[in-house]
Amino acid sequence: MYLTKRQSLVIALGILGIFFVVVYQLVRGSQGEGRSPTPTKHTSEPSPQNATPLPQATPDELGVPQFSLKDFQRSEERDGRKAWEIHAALGEYFPAKQLLRLTHSTLWLYRKTGETVKLTSDRALVRMQGTSLSSANVQGSVTVIFDDKVTARTEEATYDQQANLLLAPGHVTITGELFDIDGDDLTLHTDSKEALLKKNVKTVIRRGLHGLEKKK
Repeated sequence: MYLTKRQSLVIALGILGIFFVVVYQLVRGSQGEGRSPTPTKHTSEPSPQNATPLPQATPDELGVPQFSLKDFQRSEERDGRKAWEIHAALGEYFPAKQLLRLTHSTLWLYRKTGETVKLTSDRALVRMQGTSLSSANVQGSVTVIFDDKVTARTEEATYDQQANLLLAPGHVTITGELFDIDGDDLTLHTDSKEALLKKNVKTVIRRGLHGLEKKK
């Protein structure tokens, strides 16, 4: 049996949707049996508990910015390739705390595999370490897009560059071509794309290869 290009794409995206369903089943099963979820193969990666502290500061604590720039842009290259890039309608820099305060910002993360993670928000507070991005807290209409295939939406998230972790403690909606997932308290490894929704998970598998719709 030969598959068309479109059928192959549908199968690949279906597998991605099934992955999120499996994660949900693991969490639900571990809660019912009183056991912790089975560790993933990335056990050497930093956990949310020991990740780099993320920026938290009120406007009063930040003081007066050293400079403010409209149409703010900043990026960093490593080993001859772009590692990350930021665009914002307004960028303000606070050197004493090595913080950038951004308005209507977009952050692109360029993975070594060639994949791209795009993170947009109304507001962002970014901690710098010299010329490198260390961590970020984003708030307001937060959208995370993985290679234009899967989209996650929430109201607040934090990103840790060293740990390659994205944490969203509130409600999260994840959408792909064949699935929708709702839940609370997301932990996402941005390099491996392994995700865990810890609470109130609901999954919908939309019409796919067999013309069926499944709800959980």
